[in-house]
Amino acid sequence: MKNCPVCNELLGDNVEKCFKCKHEFQKKFYCSKCNKPLENEKSSCECGGWAVSPIVYVYDNNIMDWTRKELKSNARSRLRSMLFLAILACILISPFINMRFTISRPTPAGPVFSFTDQNGSPVHYYYIDATRQYDTTDDHISAPAKLNLSIGWLTKAILKNPDIHKLQHLVMLASLLLFIITVLLINPYIVGLNRFFMSDISGKTQFKAIFYGLGGGRYIPVVKIMFIRELKTLLWTLLLIIPGIIKAYEYMMIPYILSENPDISSEEAFRISKEMMYGNKWDVFVLDLSFILWELLSLLTLGIAEIIWVAPYKEATKAQLYHKFRRYYLGKGLLQAKQLPGYDD
Repeated sequence: MKNCPVCNELLGDNVEKCFKCKHEFQKKFYCSKCNKPLENEKSSCECGGWAVSPIVYVYDNNIMDWTRKELKSNARSRLRSMLFLAILACILISPFINMRFTISRPTPAGPVFSFTDQNGSPVHYYYIDATRQYDTTDDHISAPAKLNLSIGWLTKAILKNPDIHKLQHLVMLASLLLFIITVLLINPYIVGLNRFFMSDISGKTQFKAIFYGLGGGRYIPVVKIMFIRELKTLLWTLLLIIPGIIKAYEYMMIPYILSENPDISSEEAFRISKEMMYGNKWDVFVLDLSFILWELLSLLTLGIAEIIWVAPYKEATKAQLYHKFRRYYLGKGLLQAKQLPGYDD
C-alpha cells in the first residue's frame, strides 16, 4: 500500500494514477523472466528477459469496459440454471430490506367547518363520514391515526390510536428495532447473498453461501465494516441528499469485497470500493434506473414479480458488475489475490 504524495489518498501498490487528484506515478519495469527491477522500458536483463510493466503484463487484454446489455444478458444466462435457489435466497431477505413504518391520518370526507365556542375560542372540525365528527383544533386530533407497516408496495395498518404522539414513539421504537436487526442480521446476510451469486459465476453454486457472513469468525468483522458503511452513508445523507447518494454508490462494492475477504480492514475495504466505483458511479446509477419498468411490473403485480424475478435479476446483474471490476483490478495487478482471494471454500 502507498499514499499519494499530493493528496495523501491511500492507494494500491501498482496504481499508475491517483483516482482522487489524478497525480501520475512513474511506471516501474521488471524483467519478464526473473522479475528483477529494470531502469526503463528499453532495458534488458542479463537473463535474457525484457522490461515489462506489471500493470500491463499481468493481463494485457483485460480492460475496464462493460455495458448494461452485457451484464443483464450474463445475469439472465446464469439465472436459467439456478433461478429457484436465487428466488429462495432473495425471498428470505426481501421483506426486511423493503420494510418501513409510517403514520397516516384519516382523510376528511368533506370540508373543514369552524365555529366559536362559549369561551370565544375558534374550533375547527370535519367529518370522516356522515356520522363521526372530529376536532382539528390542535395536534391531538381525536380521529384515530394509523400505524402502517409497509413491505415493498404493500401497506397494512397494524394499529389505530387517537393519540398520534404515542404512535410516533412506537414508530421510533420499531424503526430502532429494525435498525438493530439490520445491523446484526440483515447486513451479514447481504454479504452471504453476494457470495451466493458470485460463487455461481465462478461455477460453484452453493445455497449455503447465503449464511457465509453469519458464521465462524467472519460475523464480527462483517457486522463492524457494514455498520461503518451504513453510518457513513447516513451521515452524508443527513448533510445533503445528493452527497449521501454519491457516497452510497461509492461504498456499493463493500459487501462484495467482504463476501470474499471478511478479514480485510475497513480502510482497505473502503479504499477498494472507492477505486472500483471511481468513474463508474453514474453508469451504475443508470444501470439501477434501467430496472424501473421491472419495478413498475412489481407494483402492478403487488410484489409477486419482485419475488419471482425482479429481485434475483437485479442481484445477479450486480454480481456480474462486481465480477467485471474484480477481474480488471486483479488482472491489471492493481489488487493482489490475498486482498480478493475468490470464492473457494
